[in-house]
Formats: sequence, C-alpha cells, structure tokens
Amino acid sequence: MKDVQGWVNAGTVVEGRCIHCNRRITPRLTVLRRSSTGVACASCNGRGFWSIPSLRKNSQLAEAPAFIYIYEFADFDGTLFHKVGITRDSNWWSGRLDEHERFEGEPVQLASATRLVCRMAELLILRHVGPNAYEPSKDRLAAGHSECYLPQGVIDLEAWLKIATAKLEEGE
Repeated sequence: MKDVQGWVNAGTVVEGRCIHCNRRITPRLTVLRRSSTGVACASCNGRGFWSIPSLRKNSQLAEAPAFIYIYEFADFDGTLFHKVGITRDSNWWSGRLDEHERFEGEPVQLASATRLVCRMAELLILRHVGPNAYEPSKDRLAAGHSECYLPQGVIDLEAWLKIATAKLEEGE
C-alpha cells in the first residue's frame, strides 16, 4: 500500500493505492502503518499474492523478513490443537500474533527467515500434518482454520526452514 493523501488523524479516512495492482483503496490506518512490509490489498490477497510463484516474481517481497510460528489453542470442548502460520513482524501487539493472543492461544515456537522461505516451510508443514488436520469449532478462531492440526509429536521450525530452503534451491 502506498499512502496517497497523507494521514490526518485517526477519524479521517485516508486514500491509499496498492503497489501491486495500482488499485485505489481506503485502507485502515494500521494497514498503512504496515505498508512498508509489503501489505497487499484484499483483491491481490485473493489472487494468490502469497503464493510461491508470486513471491518469486517479486524479490523485494520474497526477501523481506518474516516469521513462522506455531500456536496452541484449546477448543471449546477442551481439544488441544496447533495452528501454523507466518507473519511479517514479531511485535506481540500487532498482526497475527496479537490476534492469536486475543483468542487465548499460547505460542509454542517462533522462527525467522525470508518471507519466501517461511511460506514454503508453512506449506511443507501443512502437507506433513495433513492427516491430523483439525477444524476448530465455529467462532473459536477468527480465521486460519485450514492451518490447524492435532499435535502428533514436535514440529521443529528451524529444521523445516532448512528443508524449505533446500527445496527452493532445487527449484520446487
């Protein structure tokens, strides 16, 4: 996102432009604050903005720092499940991590790499835990239900980041 008008105050709508599709939008202030880290508009996100091929086409986004995490949640019936995901920053007051804290999740692991490597690692982990996929109860999480699974052993994020790096170097 690119700020077009300039920020006035929290109550004033600002105009922005997606730096990927050039669409004019009126983003929330928090989105504009994160814009330097490569936030796409909703339309770009819906078209696979975070896919491996899309990231490979944009080296600035692919090489940006990112974090991969695993959070543990308890469902309404007491079932423990994990959620794997990636985020642009590790600030505990913003982004996905803050949302998981609001939904009473506990961090299990956090590791960092480039956005491309983190995304590939996330996809590989989801393939690995696929047989243990878990659908949380309605309204248990705000989003990300497809990234949840029942824990069966320990997932070592650093090891998965190394595997992802090797796969990317192979051209996968």
